[in-house]
Amino acid sequence: MRGLHEVGGVLYESGMLLAETTVSQDEVRLSAARPLRVQSVRVARTVPPHDHVFYELCVVVEGRARHRTDAGVEALEAGSVIVVPVGAVHAIERPEALRVVNCYYLAEWLASDLRELWTQRGLVDRFYAAHLFRAPEFRRPRVWRAEAAIFERIRRSLEDIASELGREQPLPVYLRALFISLLVEIARSAPEGEASPGGATDADAPRAFRREVVFALDEVEACLRERRPFGVAEAARRAGLSADRFSRVFAEATGWSPGDYYQRRRVQRACGLLLDPRQTQADVVFALGYSDAAHFHRYFRRIMGETPGAYRKRFFAAGA
Repeated sequence: MRGLHEVGGVLYESGMLLAETTVSQDEVRLSAARPLRVQSVRVARTVPPHDHVFYELCVVVEGRARHRTDAGVEALEAGSVIVVPVGAVHAIERPEALRVVNCYYLAEWLASDLRELWTQRGLVDRFYAAHLFRAPEFRRPRVWRAEAAIFERIRRSLEDIASELGREQPLPVYLRALFISLLVEIARSAPEGEASPGGATDADAPRAFRREVVFALDEVEACLRERRPFGVAEAARRAGLSADRFSRVFAEATGWSPGDYYQRRRVQRACGLLLDPRQTQADVVFALGYSDAAHFHRYFRRIMGETPGAYRKRFFAAGA
């Protein structure tokens, strides 16, 4: 038995809100040239439970409503910020003169090197962790109300991004800089002392993990950047643990073995490179240290569910 029950006309299964629809690439139309979208939307009626194939940032500009998730119902008003990870289910109910700005982004484009994001507390946890770790805490929507001065900076950042996206050829480096600035402002707007998985505060996933796990996460990024293999035995030795103990600690924190995590990050880095029209697949194979194209294709398809060529075609076919 599935354990279905209804609350206020909304279906739950085993306490989990069920999505009626999915906001997919067909609606969002992200592309290699525009790996994020900013949309101003007036919400005149209830938006039923749904999930997304991309992260969603939602900023309430005007009006009010109720926001429903597995955790319950929260009030939305001007200044509210919602961060919805990939696969998380939420609904907007009882909107009154509600206008929101939604921002969707391609996570592989955002995090080609996670070390950059870890320099600002809270970025990885809030805006990328659902792609990295299996813990359910990283997949829950977060809602808070930004104080007026920071909210104004968030609103202006969204306008700047929309303006750059409106150009015939958005400048990638500038678009990225604008988007990182937006994420920093959103992270700063969150209330102090918000709990993170592992018991830490200020929502910074790597700092919430024990020292050996943080070391391993950083070592994976260094290996990817320097085109050298990640060795579990060597990483364990440098962390001062046996290989078995190291692997167990890492898996308990992240949901992956160290080797599986490394391969996932390797493929995520490949995705970012495939979005660059100047890079050939042969360039990607070389840049990430794969032994040959067949090796690269095998790992890519296992993790992404499609070939590198199909992935690239999907985001170039979306056009400008």
